Amino acid sequence: MSVQALLARGVVRRSWGALLGIALVLVLGLGAAITSIEAADRTASAYPDYLDRAQVADVVVNPVLSNEHTLEIIEGVPGVVAVTSDSLLTAGPDTLDPGSGPGLFVQTRVSQDGRYQDQDRPIVRSGRMVRSGREAFLNVAAAEAMAVEVGDELPLTFYGINTPDPTSSDPGPAVHHARVRVVGIGTFADDVLVDELYPRYRILVTPEAAASADCLQFVPEADDPRSFFELLLAAVPSDCAMTYRYYSLTVEGGADAAPAVVAEMGRRFRAENEHLPAAL
Repeated sequence: MSVQALLARGVVRRSWGALLGIALVLVLGLGAAITSIEAADRTASAYPDYLDRAQVADVVVNPVLSNEHTLEIIEGVPGVVAVTSDSLLTAGPDTLDPGSGPGLFVQTRVSQDGRYQDQDRPIVRSGRMVRSGREAFLNVAAAEAMAVEVGDELPLTFYGINTPDPTSSDPGPAVHHARVRVVGIGTFADDVLVDELYPRYRILVTPEAAASADCLQFVPEADDPRSFFELLLAAVPSDCAMTYRYYSLTVEGGADAAPAVVAEMGRRFRAENEHLPAAL
């Protein structure tokens, strides 16, 4: 064997550990790169995938007055494919004062047509979604604030309109009571971040639990001569705790088409406002 060959073999033997180390680094580096690419791809697609899985709406509308004609206007706008709704009720657990401000105020909601079940589905952390009977689903913030777990029962009180001052934030008299069983806890698609402006505790109850406390509002004719306060009192039945009704819309063309749908809806509602009494 030549001297050159012996020297070469010696160099390879001495360098074998280094070469193996380099090869290992390359393999690990390649694996880390592939993992990083995959993680980045999953991160980029996670939010759109969640929106699709949860059927999160493209548009949510909150009219001040909600009656059967309101839904007809919304459904008649070109591009609106499907509509679900839910009502915000002046209600909450007996252990909390509904007039205590945004720090403790609970948004008690009910849907008669499948919002939060068919559309805008929340992430369930424990338990399940409401089905039937007197059941409730809480968001994580409400469950933690009230130290509530799946299986616990909550006594709820529903309040009517404040007759002496219908514009007051103070609730009116109790119009309905229900004891609900907590069947699930999770995060809603439209949960708000922690702040001191918007109430973020939420309870979704079944229609059986809300009973007659959920209702539609009466919208008077254009020539109704009553005052603003008289019209407010007449708009809501005395046994109703409904404050607002939200309409969740699926739009043909998705988020890109939403601005045009919203603009047309605004035009139609402005035209409808012309038929309201002057006091409104």
